[in-house]
Amino acid sequence: MDPDKINREDAIGLRRRIHASCFDGYQKFGSGRLVCQSNGEWKYDILCEEAGWTQFGNHIYRLFADQKTWMGAKVCIL
Repeated sequence: MDPDKINREDAIGLRRRIHASCFDGYQKFGSGRLVCQSNGEWKYDILCEEAGWTQFGNHIYRLFADQKTWMGAKVCIL
């Protein structure tokens, strides 16, 4: 392969990086790292959520102004 004739979309695996981003109004969680596995599939831990979510450790939460008990909140999502 001639490096002078490589298009941007052809450059995967040729010392290039893949940049993952989210659409406007969404924010990215996770490491942002994509790994090409030996079977040709990509492994990643990227998640795009609507703006307003917060990550704490390995979990993502959305904070609300109104306070509810655990049972009260559970009823709202069912």
